[in-house]
Amino acid sequence: MDKQPYIRLNFDSENSGRPLNVEQLVKVIRKQLLLDNHFKGCRLPPVRALAHQLGLSKNTIQTAYDELRAQGLVESK
Repeated sequence: MDKQPYIRLNFDSENSGRPLNVEQLVKVIRKQLLLDNHFKGCRLPPVRALAHQLGLSKNTIQTAYDELRAQGLVESK
């Protein structure tokens, strides 16, 4: 079974120099998932990697991922 590539998320346009909160993070990821159909079947970046990239805590990223899952935008395997 091949693992799908990670989605490359773009946070540059949404980040005004301040750290993103959970709601903003969900909004950015949701927007990109809904706009780009080629993301279907791809994986989100690992929690630790995205937390490091954005300078956020792992809990913030995990909460955002949990919210995306609750909204039915992503699934966990």
